[in-house]
Amino acid sequence: MNHQIPVLTLIISLALLAPASGAITYRDPDIISSSENTVYNIPIAGMAGAGIALPRTITSAYLNPALPNSYFRMKQLRFLMVSLAYGRDNVFTETVFPGGISFAYPEFGTLGILARYLTNADDQTEYEGMLSYSTRLFPNTTEHGAVDVGVNVRYERTRWKTLDFEPLYSVRHPFSASSVDRKEGTTFIPFPDSISYPPPGNLYQNRLLFDLGFFQDKIGDFVDFGIIFKNVIGYQWKKERPIREDYTEFVTTIRDAGGDTIIDTVRWDSISHYINEEQEINNWLPRWYKSITFGINYRTAIFNDNVDLNVPIDIQILGFFDGIKSMSFTIRCGMEAIIRENYILRFGYARCPEIILRHDVVTRKLHYANLFTGGAGVRFGPISVDFALGRSEWAFGAGFEY
Repeated sequence: MNHQIPVLTLIISLALLAPASGAITYRDPDIISSSENTVYNIPIAGMAGAGIALPRTITSAYLNPALPNSYFRMKQLRFLMVSLAYGRDNVFTETVFPGGISFAYPEFGTLGILARYLTNADDQTEYEGMLSYSTRLFPNTTEHGAVDVGVNVRYERTRWKTLDFEPLYSVRHPFSASSVDRKEGTTFIPFPDSISYPPPGNLYQNRLLFDLGFFQDKIGDFVDFGIIFKNVIGYQWKKERPIREDYTEFVTTIRDAGGDTIIDTVRWDSISHYINEEQEINNWLPRWYKSITFGINYRTAIFNDNVDLNVPIDIQILGFFDGIKSMSFTIRCGMEAIIRENYILRFGYARCPEIILRHDVVTRKLHYANLFTGGAGVRFGPISVDFALGRSEWAFGAGFEY
């Protein structure tokens, strides 16, 4: 059957909702955001990361943990999926190496074991392991498809050489009541040793994270739906070097006034400097990293059913649990054409940050860009080969299904 695609207007409208972009620098990336936004699944990467409602191979569990069981069910696979890939992006410029294996049993669900190795030329490395489980939550009805639920348990270990620490400046203030109560208008006087230059920085971080996802096919005519609560629970323990120390010193003089001792404050110094020592920090994952992503996939067949078409659209809300002023939106959409079941073309567009800097997380202000991607794939029976290409990333991979 042939169907028109009523989504082009929606894609354009959603793109216009995103904030305006500004100039960015590719230095000092945020650790957690960088690993979450890098390549994990090649078909999804070819569509700019869209596909939360598009079941694909086991590595799509990174995007939505409910998808692997749905994929087994839709493809009528009997037991096994294996996936391996290799690529690079603008943060991990040397190696992005994801892989996974999953097992499915009709009465039990789908269990996946996944791993990823990420590294770059700045001695920033991350090792990831993930256990993913998905199963049927509600059966299908005459009007709607079945609902699958999935959960990810992720362990991530990072060794990160930190970049671009700014020098710290200590300043000397002439004392007055106004300069203590409010610092506007205070004259800053540099003095010897007032600049503290940073020593080499390192961060060793371990994170334990949990994701919860849902997927339902056929929520309407030719439309599927998916949603994930990313990092819904997270804990991190880390060691950082160097330590920053900030404090204030008041400088006084003592004078005698007719037998009375009077202490005069003549200035106060704001001291900031680095200490080349290591400190341990254990805490819950900051709420800004807890996000919600929901999306649809419009699917149809064209050219006398010789081409199956998928059009996924995803909307992510970063900082959803951190208050309305901290929320940021990203939009991803794509198109996949499966020709005669064996040859695949993919295109994608995203209105999102190309990279999230540590400073962006602190200020809660992201720098948006228009990103375009493409990809292709071919299937030889149970074996599939795919590649994806973007402005600052590329990847290829292969999978086996049984």
